[in-house]
Amino acid sequence: MRRWRRLSNRDVIECYGRPITDSLGTAFDGALELAGLWTPPEDPNRITPHTTRHTCVSWMLADGKTPFQVGKYVGMTAQMVE
Repeated sequence: MRRWRRLSNRDVIECYGRPITDSLGTAFDGALELAGLWTPPEDPNRITPHTTRHTCVSWMLADGKTPFQVGKYVGMTAQMVE
C-alpha cells in the first residue's frame, strides 16, 4: 500500500493520474441495471466492483490459473491472491 500511495495522486480510484468520481458508479449501476442485477445502495447483498473483482479471482483460480496469472489480470500480487 505504501508503494501505491507513493504512485498515487491520493484519490481512491484513478486513471492516468486523474480521479474517477461519479462516472464509475454511474457506469457500474447502469451495467447492473441492464443485467437485471441492480439493487438499492442500502441492500446488504448489493453487487459492487469490489465483489466482482473477488469473484473473478475465485473463478480464475478454480479454472486452474496460477496466482501469478490471476494477480497480473486483476492488478494484485501473487501473494495477495494467495
